[in-house]
Amino acid sequence: MSMNEQIATAGAGQAPVAEEDLHLAANRDYFNQNAHKYDDRPVAVKLAREVGEFVISKYPFDEEKTVLLDFACGTGAMHFFLSF
Repeated sequence: MSMNEQIATAGAGQAPVAEEDLHLAANRDYFNQNAHKYDDRPVAVKLAREVGEFVISKYPFDEEKTVLLDFACGTGAMHFFLSF
């Protein structure tokens, strides 16, 4: 059911569904349905590599001191390129 259908069909006695909650659910569902195949796309791997190389060129990492938080950043492919 689409977001608009969910909003339109909210019946009497039901708590209204916040549009933000529907967007959050739609984003989560899209990620869950597509994440497993995202890194199979050569352009995605190329982009993760290029961004990882750029970050390392601007912010040198020290294995003893550098801490990196990869929070809600997709499939984690960029982490692979930053971990070397």
